[in-house]
Amino acid sequence: MKFLEIFNKKIELIAPIAYILLTLFYSISRTPFFDEAYAYLISNLQIGDIFQLTRIEGHPIVWYLILKFTTINNNFYPYNILLTNWLISCILIIFLWKKAPFNNIIKLLITFSIPFVGYFGVVARPYGLSVLALFLLVYYFKKSIVKPILYSFLIIFCANISVMSALGAFSFCVIFIYNLIKEKQNLTKPFLVLFFGLIASIVQFVNLETPIYKEGVLFKSFILSAKKFILISIDNNLFQNIFHILGVILFLITIILLFK
Repeated sequence: MKFLEIFNKKIELIAPIAYILLTLFYSISRTPFFDEAYAYLISNLQIGDIFQLTRIEGHPIVWYLILKFTTINNNFYPYNILLTNWLISCILIIFLWKKAPFNNIIKLLITFSIPFVGYFGVVARPYGLSVLALFLLVYYFKKSIVKPILYSFLIIFCANISVMSALGAFSFCVIFIYNLIKEKQNLTKPFLVLFFGLIASIVQFVNLETPIYKEGVLFKSFILSAKKFILISIDNNLFQNIFHILGVILFLITIILLFK
């Protein structure tokens, strides 16, 4: 029993340090992928130009703004972007070990899993930051009613990091709004924060000059896409169709249980 207590205390210190050193060595010994280098080039542009390119590159603006701080001296490329991502992943792992309500074995398995070691910690893309933002939404969820402004900003922050985190942020946003209405809280300030965050997302991903956004075509396109998502299978591949149908059923069940 005493051995297990000693093991628990030691592993809480050794595991994060091992992760930090391992990912540091891995990060500085690799060459950036094309999409990492491309994101860095975008971050060198003016902020208005970055807004114009987000709809093409595929991710919201937060990651590019963070990278922009590293463009002060381009002589440090690619270590500036690799070490920036590495630092974020270190904060993510320390947060996991300090705040996650799991036992140390679970934390150890998460820390040294392939996504956390082989991707989030070494690839200079916004995904590690996305996971950290989702962790923050989970951690502050119980305090969301008490601190609605803070939680609203966390939702907007999470939604503007990557497409992956935007989906998670939307789910938390729906639950958050539902809880505010249920608890009869003042909705004005959090709604304003969420509204302007929505506007920021629209500005980044919608080009109002294209024909699809005129004369009600956008709404018709949305309805058509929704019908396809629910009623029409993706492909002629049988297994892909099965997985699609099961995914839609699971999505609908989750929505029903959520609001029940």
